[in-house]
Amino acid sequence: MNDFAGRVARYRQELAALADARDAAVADLEQFRDSAAYTSKVAEIDAAHKVALDALRAEHRPLLTKPLADMRAEVAKKQGDLVVPDQRQLVLLQVLGMKSTVSRSELDRAAAALQGCPMGLSVLDDLAEKHEIHGCHYNDGPDPDRVLQQIDQMETAVGWMLSAERHDLKHLPGQTPEDIRRTTLIQEHATAADVARRFGSIPTDELEGFESLVEIQA
Repeated sequence: MNDFAGRVARYRQELAALADARDAAVADLEQFRDSAAYTSKVAEIDAAHKVALDALRAEHRPLLTKPLADMRAEVAKKQGDLVVPDQRQLVLLQVLGMKSTVSRSELDRAAAALQGCPMGLSVLDDLAEKHEIHGCHYNDGPDPDRVLQQIDQMETAVGWMLSAERHDLKHLPGQTPEDIRRTTLIQEHATAADVARRFGSIPTDELEGFESLVEIQA
């Protein structure tokens, strides 16, 4: 996540440099504001700025989306490496699934026998929900499907960020939801956790689990 956050920060810095250069060029013309050529000169500056902005977007889009593709590939790899229940654990799950009623203590004992098997622990969570046994959660590992959804949201957010014209957009009355989203994403982000929250709606308490799935193992 730190790598992606760093790439977001670098794009924002370069976008800021472009905006500052454009603003400085326009400011240099301020003394000629009342002249006939002022409007055309500003238009020339804005046209050159747009060319530079499009080039910046084209340069950074693959730099921002490649880490997300790598994350997806890593999640898929780890999904392929899922630990399935062994024969003894499978029989235990089948017996619990056949019971008309299941107690909390039975699930707790089964969880002890299923340690190291997230898939089996997820089945216990399903059984707890089915039998309306509240307050127990056995599989604390990240949900791969949820992580993939968060990565998809991050990629959508990259598109929103790249569509921003400036780095210093402000929230204004009457903005559309799209404008608000664009403004929020292009603002300066203090930490990788802040980027994760704004781009992928990843809560801080889920970030460690998210990173455990997307981190590329050597």
